[in-house]
Amino acid sequence: MEMIGTILPVLLTLALGMVLRRKRLLSAEGIGALKTVAVQIGLPAVLLHTFASAEYNAASFLVPLIMFMVCVLAWLM
Repeated sequence: MEMIGTILPVLLTLALGMVLRRKRLLSAEGIGALKTVAVQIGLPAVLLHTFASAEYNAASFLVPLIMFMVCVLAWLM
């Protein structure tokens, strides 16, 4: 049930976009403007909220450090 609550808004948004496009209520310029708003305003806002509300502990810093070391080792190989 939780998965439906996560997936349903995405599917409804996609369906709404398809209907608006077929009815010609959304032009190519409108789609470009919506993409710009999503990438330049929505994404930074979501990232900022996520980092501000996250609970940090030792493991939160250990995982990126390990990933960095793995990438450096792969680069050196």
